Amino acid sequence: MAGARAAAGRPRQWYESLDTVVEKALEPYGPEVAGRFLQSLTRRLIPPGQSGFRPVSPPYINTIPHEEQRA
Repeated sequence: MAGARAAAGRPRQWYESLDTVVEKALEPYGPEVAGRFLQSLTRRLIPPGQSGFRPVSPPYINTIPHEEQRA
């Protein structure tokens, strides 16, 4: 059981390590180059035919009471 908990925490550690490496490697090039690199990397990581990342947006909820809405 302890091994499973340790394995579950590894992806977070991997992301933190990768984040540090990418940040330090791209730091001298500025935000524009870093952005282009990350976009390119993202395209390479998405398998052909996959739609990739989709923005998540919550469903629309009208919070204005019916009585207060315009006719």
